[in-house]
Amino acid sequence: MEFVEQENGSVLTLALKGRLDVSSSKAAEERILALIDAGEHRLVLDLAGLDYVSSIGLRVFMLVAKRLKSVDGRLALCALQPAIGKLIEIAGLEQVLRVFSTRKEAEEAIAQYHEALRLNPNYSDVRNNLGIVLHGQKRNQEAIAQYHEALRINPAYAEAHYNLGNALIDQGNKQEAIAQYRQALQSNPGYAEAHLNLGNALFEEAEVGEAIAHAQKALELQPANVAIQNSLAWMLATAPQASLRNGAKALQLATRANQSTGGKNPLILRTLAAAYAQAGDFPHAIQTAHAALELVQSDSFLGGTLLRGIKLYEAGRPFEDGR
Repeated sequence: MEFVEQENGSVLTLALKGRLDVSSSKAAEERILALIDAGEHRLVLDLAGLDYVSSIGLRVFMLVAKRLKSVDGRLALCALQPAIGKLIEIAGLEQVLRVFSTRKEAEEAIAQYHEALRLNPNYSDVRNNLGIVLHGQKRNQEAIAQYHEALRINPAYAEAHYNLGNALIDQGNKQEAIAQYRQALQSNPGYAEAHLNLGNALFEEAEVGEAIAHAQKALELQPANVAIQNSLAWMLATAPQASLRNGAKALQLATRANQSTGGKNPLILRTLAAAYAQAGDFPHAIQTAHAALELVQSDSFLGGTLLRGIKLYEAGRPFEDGR
């Protein structure tokens, strides 16, 4: 079984190649659930290269759908082989999954959303869902317009506020995004993802104390969420204010996140390196940062951050401004 990832805006496409059966289903399950735990909640499974799916393989799809539903995520399958499509239909999974044959079919889905809105312009769920599809296709302005319409119809629609915040973040408009995440939490105080994204945005805007408080609340709501563990660990390890740093707690959280992802996620390894350094363990900080660097391009933003960290760790200094 082979896996190929491709980011498209806020949507991650994972292409599966080979056979999904008793010998490969466990690896596929762990790989996909790890992505969800790392914060990938808009997921497309491209099955064009999947030659066979057993009943055990179908269980993987059901587990993924259930996990994504628990975090208000979205899952779609595309490019299914006819036999696999028939198997999914027989199993009744078409009732819980969005299945698209091609990109064209996805475009047709957008057209159907527009038709639904023509018949009922005040259908806030359709506005929100259309926004999600448009955002996934990098049609950001159109997506934002749909989220605004959903909120005009239902001002207390927490998910639309959250999705609008995400779209605004992609545009670099952090202050308006922060306002939308706050609105989402007014409507749904238990919205863990909104707490997390608000915390991340506040941290970037130097509101570090409040950022940590929201990340801690997100962790309280979803203690096993790897993305939350990683974000809070980064904040605690790299906060500019000494009074807000906690190297021991950062190291505990980053270690848990790294174990959950098999030591192969460079973003989490970056956090773990910073946590080691904040805890005074510079040899492990250097080793971990180099391990992360092997997984990314050195000229990428993450690669540049890792190189900066390595220079600090080699000089016996922690990474104390991670904004």
